[in-house]
Amino acid sequence: LGYSRLIDKARQAQEEMEAVRAALGADNPMQGSARLDAAVRKIDSASAEMARLGSDIERLRTSVEGLGEVAAQLNGFNNRLSSVAQFLSLGDGIESLLSATRTLGALSEGIA
Repeated sequence: LGYSRLIDKARQAQEEMEAVRAALGADNPMQGSARLDAAVRKIDSASAEMARLGSDIERLRTSVEGLGEVAAQLNGFNNRLSSVAQFLSLGDGIESLLSATRTLGALSEGIA
């Protein structure tokens, strides 16, 4: 959206400069001077717009880098959660093994 607007302004400035060139060759130098002034204003406006777009792009780049850091932190957190889940799963297996051992112990006491 911003680039399209910038391109349009640059085209307008280019058209204005071409009109100035044509006017400078005309018989009325005042008309050429007014067009030159208008072209300079449009070029200044396009330059200011490019500077604003550059600032916007820099802010966007910084935001994307920040999102990358957040993603890395989330990935680390996810890895830790996965480790905890594996540990808890192992704990469930140990509990099942202990329960089976207790059952076998009770059965052997009953048999004895």
